[in-house]
Amino acid sequence: MSFKEKVFNILNMEIGNKHNLLDLSISLKEAGLLLKSNINTAETINLLSKTSPNKNLKKIFSEVYENLLRGNDLYNSFLKVNKFDNLFLSLIKSGESSERLSEVFLYLSSYYEKKYKLKQKLISILTYPIILLSVTVVVLIFF
Repeated sequence: MSFKEKVFNILNMEIGNKHNLLDLSISLKEAGLLLKSNINTAETINLLSKTSPNKNLKKIFSEVYENLLRGNDLYNSFLKVNKFDNLFLSLIKSGESSERLSEVFLYLSSYYEKKYKLKQKLISILTYPIILLSVTVVVLIFF
């Protein structure tokens, strides 16, 4: 694995979590569209647990679905999984109480997609200086 790929993989992961921001964004967009189509919340999460492009997200959504079946609301179901940040949880809670959950999922999808693109730009911006620094260090060591 090249240095660039390692940096890409590190920046692509959430701290403490193993889900990819782009995969999360795609799953949240699907959830928003499913909820907008009047599919209930539990069924939406169940579908995500089966169709998510990321194995870790499948497992997370599966746990959330199990929590929903136990009678928890969506906020507490995501809270018990303990894999999402406060922004995510707060927006889910407000979306549930205002009955605008589909809009919240679509907003979160957009947020995580922008965050992913920003990390991609950061990687591309830092790649050249890191290569130059590495070459400089190698030249200084051997000459």
